[in-house]
Amino acid sequence: MAIDTIPLVITRALPDELITEAIQNLPKSDQATLCQVSRLFQSLSLSVLNRAVTLRVGASTSATLGAFCSALVAYPARAAAIRSLTIRHARGAPPSLLVEQLIESMKLMRRLERLEIHCSIDPMAPKLPSLFFPHLTDCLIAFPLDAHPVIQFLANHPTITHLRIPWSTSIPRDALIPLPNLVYYDGPARLIRGLRSTQTLRAAHLRWLFLNVHRAMIEDTVAALSVLSDPHAPFISSNEFYSTPEDALAVLSYLAKYIPHTGSLQIRVTNQESMDYIKGRLPPFERLEYLAVGYLQEFPTHKGSERSEIQAWADAFPSLQACYLYDTAWRKLGGVWRECSTDEFRVDSGLLLL
Repeated sequence: MAIDTIPLVITRALPDELITEAIQNLPKSDQATLCQVSRLFQSLSLSVLNRAVTLRVGASTSATLGAFCSALVAYPARAAAIRSLTIRHARGAPPSLLVEQLIESMKLMRRLERLEIHCSIDPMAPKLPSLFFPHLTDCLIAFPLDAHPVIQFLANHPTITHLRIPWSTSIPRDALIPLPNLVYYDGPARLIRGLRSTQTLRAAHLRWLFLNVHRAMIEDTVAALSVLSDPHAPFISSNEFYSTPEDALAVLSYLAKYIPHTGSLQIRVTNQESMDYIKGRLPPFERLEYLAVGYLQEFPTHKGSERSEIQAWADAFPSLQACYLYDTAWRKLGGVWRECSTDEFRVDSGLLLL
């Protein structure tokens, strides 16, 4: 059989879906080479190559980014193939014409499912409400100084199930963001009171920046979190405390009160003093099965004392089945605590060991 007839035989024998799956497992260089084999292989390979795209926006990338955007406008099918788009900042402020090109090409990404905007591109912000992605479910977005266009963009996408917001966001505390299908939130705790969902939230990775604030504010935030959460599913609560140990303990106490169905809990504090303060005063979490404990920075731990410390946590939470202590995972088997793999703990608990 002649080599140049092989693609023809394959395409007659196999459905496009199977060929696409095979192309996905090839290196990027081979995927690019397949674009030159035939029109069918070009179409299928481009759809795979364009599935996840990362763009760097700035004066230093004007030529390459402009060419990419022009190609999408000329061949809309390529834009429709994009499922994941990540935008990062490059050197220099982007020309306004480049931002216009980028927005116009994004309008063609009608099947986009994941959007990450890691940089605050102020000229782009006012144009965000003009974008609509009917299949968008996962969004990470950095807010510019004027956060209102971004809030409107989020409100226009009720399909979002996963929302991640950088902790340094400028979004106002009283902003209302209706996301009726939200399942996972990662961001500042202070924005919880503005989220509007329908008891769909199953996991929250929160950064608490309170510093000696009034306890009523902490209680209101946790109470709002409980309204968002799904009461019929074990809740996954991950917490980073950039605050006083008293504030951290208050948060945990209200979590135990308002979200008793917490099944996985992560506690990360700034220093050992805060951990020691919290450890002896924690309220009971009656349904807690997974616990992760650690610091927000590298901190020396006392090797050899893990078992006794794990037992102390287990005594505090009788329902505990597994624990991640600083950098080691443990599981209770037959009443005895034994080391297990970190990956196993991550999968079973649903916690992000960040």
